[in-house]
Amino acid sequence: MTPAEIKAEYLDAISTVGEDVVIRTYMGTSETYDDKTVRARVVEFNPDQLVGAIVQGDRKLIMLAEDVESTGVTLAATQNCKILVRGRELQVKAVDDSSRRVQGVLMAYEITVGG
Repeated sequence: MTPAEIKAEYLDAISTVGEDVVIRTYMGTSETYDDKTVRARVVEFNPDQLVGAIVQGDRKLIMLAEDVESTGVTLAATQNCKILVRGRELQVKAVDDSSRRVQGVLMAYEITVGG
């Protein structure tokens, strides 16, 4: 399969099983922030995956790279970023931009959130 075909499958899956979440970027140290809504697949970790920094209550979010990039948000700046899932503000703990690449093309981010 080509990256374009796989990207279309990701889009279909996120459209079907995803939900709206909000990427909240805080401006400096103030309470001023900017919200961007994107679709994400929200997945709970299984008990056997609760190791190291992953604790009960953490979630894995799968967001299409194209959706995130269209918001102008830089997920690498995780200290200023939080994500609202079902109205609850969660801290970005890790951003994986390697696992969901096809032939070097980033299809989706895997983001670990908690708090």
